[in-house]
Amino acid sequence: LYGDFADPFNLSECKLSIVHCAGHFDVTLIESLWSEIIEQ
Repeated sequence: LYGDFADPFNLSECKLSIVHCAGHFDVTLIESLWSEIIEQ
């Protein structure tokens, strides 16, 4: 879902949700996603 849907369409909130549901904890990725969401 992340690579096929959320990333190509730049859906930052969906990307953050996918990362959360997957239990993936990458501080750099999470911070960049939050920055994208705040900038929108």
